Amino acid sequence: TSLISPGTFADEFEKAEKAGEQVVVIVLSAKLSGTYQSAMVAAADYDNVTVVDSESVAVGERILVDYALRLKDQGKTAAEIAEELETAKKKVHVIALLDTLEYLKKGGRINTTTALAANLLNIKPVMKFGTGKLDVFQKCRGMKKSRKAMIDAMHRELETTFKKEYDAGKVYLMAASSSTAEITADWISQIRESFPGMDVMCDDLSLGLSCHIGPDGLGIGCSCMPL
Repeated sequence: TSLISPGTFADEFEKAEKAGEQVVVIVLSAKLSGTYQSAMVAAADYDNVTVVDSESVAVGERILVDYALRLKDQGKTAAEIAEELETAKKKVHVIALLDTLEYLKKGGRINTTTALAANLLNIKPVMKFGTGKLDVFQKCRGMKKSRKAMIDAMHRELETTFKKEYDAGKVYLMAASSSTAEITADWISQIRESFPGMDVMCDDLSLGLSCHIGPDGLGIGCSCMPL
């Protein structure tokens, strides 16, 4: 869970330079982590490295990585890939649900009073990515209402922000989870029932992220890039 140091990045950049390779580094949002800054510090000494701030996390970042790999297979240069990613990241949308605020409290991201009140009232915050950071989108009581709020929010995005792409069948969905296999499968099933005909991929949230949000975190993301 520790921040990746500039030295660790530099070691990999050095290997790539010696191999004559170009590097595109896609990191989680600079507003959530210092990873972007670490990569930038290391990249300053290498002409073969381009760093891209995904302005997202988890499934949002994964979507961009997959897209970058497809662009690479199409013969795009590192510079061209980075340029396309700057446009593509604006077309990635992520909504997340936290079962508890206890872990954010332990990490110092919220105060004890807020976490205690949320737990006592059974409040499950639904978070939405905006300008590279997570904002509280809606506070619901109970997981059932929170899940519905996520689904409703995604429907609104598809009917507004992504309407053109959605009508053309060019929007793709991805789920994410830090929960058990049973809860994860149930979440995927709920998404598929809510969006008939749309395929849904799913990622387990990384331990580096899960340790901050805790167990039973769920997410849903959409993109205009094929998954």
